[in-house]
Amino acid sequence: MNTERFTGMIVKGKGLGRTVGMPTLNLQWEPGEVVTSCPFGVYISKVRILGHVYFALTNFGYRPSVDQEERITLESFLLDYHGEGDGLGCEAEVELLHYLRPTMKMNSLEEVKKQVDLDVEQAKLWLTHCDKNHMAKVDVQNNTCFGS
Repeated sequence: MNTERFTGMIVKGKGLGRTVGMPTLNLQWEPGEVVTSCPFGVYISKVRILGHVYFALTNFGYRPSVDQEERITLESFLLDYHGEGDGLGCEAEVELLHYLRPTMKMNSLEEVKKQVDLDVEQAKLWLTHCDKNHMAKVDVQNNTCFGS
């Protein structure tokens, strides 16, 4: 899979994920930058921000569980991030590495949280194996990727 990259500023979102323990970084990008070759859905990704690289779950596309409007968004939940700050106003790059699943409508934030917990487990399994597309062994514990 060829990876796609998006670069933009971190902007304030609705803050709903934070209420259930899964805060996200919301990337703002130029309207013409939307890549149509990527299907909407949830991806394992790398997020580069403030000189650091983090692995994340990224939702690319619509958010039918929390938005009535059909606005394309890119929001990332950093895996194993225990730092402080929300990155607001900082430039970040999100690289989509691996497609996990399509977007699904859920009836509550609690349902979203349960699905994200399952997605996190699936992402960690994927990250513990050799990433053949990047010829790198990933160390989830230290959020580092060797050889990339």
